[in-house]
Amino acid sequence: MGIKTLALVFFLAGVLCSSLVFWIIYTTPRSQCQTSFFFQNPDFIDGPNIKWCGSHWNFSYPFSYNVSMKNGLATLFYNESSKTGEWGGVVFLQGKLPHSWGSCSRPLGGLSKENNTELDYIEFRRCAPITPNKYFLHVRVKILARNFTYLLEHNESVSNVGVDLMFGFDSANYEDSDTNHRVAIHADIIFSRAYWFDDGQIHHNEPPEYANSPSRYDRDWHLTLIVGKISDLGTWYEFNVDLYTIFSQIFKLTGTNTLRYYGAQVYADGTNSFTEAVFDYVDIILI
Repeated sequence: MGIKTLALVFFLAGVLCSSLVFWIIYTTPRSQCQTSFFFQNPDFIDGPNIKWCGSHWNFSYPFSYNVSMKNGLATLFYNESSKTGEWGGVVFLQGKLPHSWGSCSRPLGGLSKENNTELDYIEFRRCAPITPNKYFLHVRVKILARNFTYLLEHNESVSNVGVDLMFGFDSANYEDSDTNHRVAIHADIIFSRAYWFDDGQIHHNEPPEYANSPSRYDRDWHLTLIVGKISDLGTWYEFNVDLYTIFSQIFKLTGTNTLRYYGAQVYADGTNSFTEAVFDYVDIILI
């Protein structure tokens, strides 16, 4: 065998080896190597180390609220009655808010619920999607009371109950305090959205519904991802949301390539309405 022939053989062997490595890497199921995020204290056990911080936000007055955690239940109540069309809400926060607005504990990241640790963020990439039917947001919730407080002409009163997953993206500086800069993605996974027009009749958005809903208060991405409907007050509803679908919608609606999960807000919010909701658990399930 001549030198040139031998060199060609080694070259082709190298190409074959590289191709095999490439194939192994890119055909390995993402769920086997992806660091997933998990919640601390998903069952809302009250005590000295609850890992969730109750708070509120509002751009209207008068506004009243209450948050409590007792007997394994997280209760959120707000009453927005300003008659202005502004919004307000109540949350249990775990993780870090964008724009240096505050933090509470850190998210857990790892390969399983038994093998994880506290991290600043968990990264997900468009080019390496998670596996469908493997990674679920598991929630049990009921709504005790909700109604409009005022009906504005040509404007709807709204009540939302859900979980807001908060992400940084690409090269954006998540901690940038300037709200004129787009630095975050709020993926609002909504289990129930009710609204009222001037006839006073309650209506419900029908799932699934995915949209980009710009905020009047900052330039961040605010995604409305309606996955459920709660029409009966005082009744427990259980939701299992495939996060493959959620991440697919986030990448589709924002056009971003890299997501960094920083935390979540369990919340109820609205405008010209009041809502009382109770969460039994907000958990992550890997199959």
